[in-house]
Amino acid sequence: MSNGFWPCPFKGFHCCPDGVAGSKGIPRLMTHIKRHHFGSDDRKDNLRRAIAEDPNLFTSVCEALRLSEQWLCWECMCLHSFRRGCHHEDRVVRFVPTEVGDMGFIVGVPRPCTVSEVSPSGELPHGLCPSLNHNFG
Repeated sequence: MSNGFWPCPFKGFHCCPDGVAGSKGIPRLMTHIKRHHFGSDDRKDNLRRAIAEDPNLFTSVCEALRLSEQWLCWECMCLHSFRRGCHHEDRVVRFVPTEVGDMGFIVGVPRPCTVSEVSPSGELPHGLCPSLNHNFG
């Protein structure tokens, strides 16, 4: 990510070569993600599975969200500014800043673990793959 060009973290999904052609800046990247990648339920479901299974994709999406000062609601796959809650029929989901790095930018899903993070006994190191990060208000 240099010279003001922000590559799309979903490169390769939905025939995405690398975001909006010639796009510069985070606002255009977020517009691209909302329209192109989150434009249908099928696309959201496809990305939901990929993010949950791929630690590198998870980290790339979190970095783009951090830079754009937005967070992603896992339940509905909608982007929101840090100060806005995601309104659902029975509750409001809110972004809660955490001290565990990039994990808080996708609210409602733990960071996927790599095989190297799992011990021979099958246990995870403390702090990895935390429980769901929800704040209902």
